Amino acid sequence: MSGVCSYYATGYTDVQVNSAVGLVAGELIVARRDRNLTKNYNYVFGVSSAGEVYFSGPYKGFGHHVTSGQSVEVNSLFGQTPYGGK
Repeated sequence: MSGVCSYYATGYTDVQVNSAVGLVAGELIVARRDRNLTKNYNYVFGVSSAGEVYFSGPYKGFGHHVTSGQSVEVNSLFGQTPYGGK
């Protein structure tokens, strides 16, 4: 992914079980610059019962584009996935 400028991660306090992934343990956000926009992409990550790490995404249907340089509360970017439960 080109133009990446920031990464953020958080863990869930209530880990969720998903039959396709295993335990969904948290979210990652990748922010990238594209001309005058910052585009934020959410991913969930988890661990299978065999200990393999998985991720799913990107999830981006939450108005993930902002004007570059615009102040955004990082916490507002989390919870925008099917597992986030904001």
